[in-house]
Amino acid sequence: FKFQVVLLLLQLCLSLIQSLVSCLFFLNLIHLFCIFSFYSASVSDASELHWRDNVDQAFHENGLTLQGNSLLVPKTGLYFVYSQASFTGDCKDGETEYLFLSIQRKAISYLENRPLLSSMKTVCGDAKDSKDVWFKSIYQGAVFRLEKGDLLETHISDVSKLDTASGKTFFGAFHI
Repeated sequence: FKFQVVLLLLQLCLSLIQSLVSCLFFLNLIHLFCIFSFYSASVSDASELHWRDNVDQAFHENGLTLQGNSLLVPKTGLYFVYSQASFTGDCKDGETEYLFLSIQRKAISYLENRPLLSSMKTVCGDAKDSKDVWFKSIYQGAVFRLEKGDLLETHISDVSKLDTASGKTFFGAFHI
């Protein structure tokens, strides 16, 4: 009886190890063939945010490119799309400020932008002093089925409050 229990446990362990190896191989395969873009932000004036690649930590690989100020999807498939916007400012007389970040898709099958992701935060509503400085980040990411030729773009509230220091405000996608 003890021998059968030990044999059963060994079979279970072997099965678990095989599953783990399969998962790791699959993840490595995805990693090796992933399409990945990561863009860095710069603000030229208070009304426009410009994404840049090939600076600092930003890059593009295997087909995803920056077209204008949008990501161009090179082939139909599932993509993990993500963005983060970091904001900073000071409170003015306790007035609530609204911060938002959205990623929109302009598909080849329809010409108007449609939201994929949207997030909002508020700051300063309970500030005791108008000199209170605040820092807030909004991060969002999810998987979407995108079509070849789709364009992804971001919309951000008050870009004059964006913190564009390295690693704080970014936008990207990768094929999965």
